Amino acid sequence: MICSECHAVYKDGLTLVDLRDTDLYDLTCPEGHQTTVRLANEKFELLFDSGGLAVLDGYLFEAVSSFAAALERFREFYIRVIALKHLGGKESAVEQLDRILSAGKASEPLEETWKKVEQQSQRQYGAFLFLHLLETGNPPLFVDAIRMESYRGKNKQKKELQSFRNSVIHNGYIPTKPQVKEYGNHVFQFIKQILSELLANEHNTNIIEQLDLLATRNAQQQGQTPGQRNPTVLSSRPGSYGGPQNFDEVLVSLQEARKRVYS
Repeated sequence: MICSECHAVYKDGLTLVDLRDTDLYDLTCPEGHQTTVRLANEKFELLFDSGGLAVLDGYLFEAVSSFAAALERFREFYIRVIALKHLGGKESAVEQLDRILSAGKASEPLEETWKKVEQQSQRQYGAFLFLHLLETGNPPLFVDAIRMESYRGKNKQKKELQSFRNSVIHNGYIPTKPQVKEYGNHVFQFIKQILSELLANEHNTNIIEQLDLLATRNAQQQGQTPGQRNPTVLSSRPGSYGGPQNFDEVLVSLQEARKRVYS
């Protein structure tokens, strides 16, 4: 992460921190400046990058867990954006922004509703399916039902991604690298496709920007510096359509990013 005081006078000020569940990071940079910085990346971006880095380091079990978590948190991200879009009704982007910021939170009805499903991934999945149908008129790709080439049962029949994920996470199955790369690629392609559809709609991007402004304003009220957004292979912001196109390119991108940080 970058120290805002060093950055203001064009010094390096780069500080390495452990990833954590909160988006607020207390930094002490090499110059001794103490600041609190908000990491503005969405959680699914960080989880997917974490899974890719685990593959590079040979932690294959942990990689599957990270990819599965990234998929679930992406569905939550999609649900929140589309739900807020419909809760906004016919308001313009500016009107909706004013209402959200004046309230100090994204949406009380949305938060209360989310509490009913936040511990139940299957209900979240159902909400995602129907919101995608309402948003696009089409069901999304049922990624969990895709059959894997590299993961087969005793009868040599290809098994579904969901079965692979459950075997690893719940049964302690130790996957091979080809299996993990295939699973990671399916998750990557699914998120990339749905994310591209989401960001192609200007109203949706306005909602995402409003949520970011809300988080920035709340952080500044608590004395924290404005947020920073680090490059990820699945960026959730407009104008981020480039980047890796498949999982092999994901691994190359993450390897190069790691070299830049540590060199």
